[in-house]
Amino acid sequence: MLSGKRILIAGAGPGTGSATAYLALVNGASVAVIARNEARLNALKAELSRYGRIEAIRGDLSTAKGAVFGFYDCL
Repeated sequence: MLSGKRILIAGAGPGTGSATAYLALVNGASVAVIARNEARLNALKAELSRYGRIEAIRGDLSTAKGAVFGFYDCL
């Protein structure tokens, strides 16, 4: 269903963000997740990498500067 699509999930902490990443991966998408907590991101990547391609990016999108740098990190 999502095969070949690339999805960026901001706020990929526990709960909705990580569940969305899981669903996207099992449906064939490549996923990039952004969150502030690097340890949590690394754990999420380790947990979900068996389902597909996932990249974890530490970033804070709550500020304009953080959003710009987060965007460029995803490229």
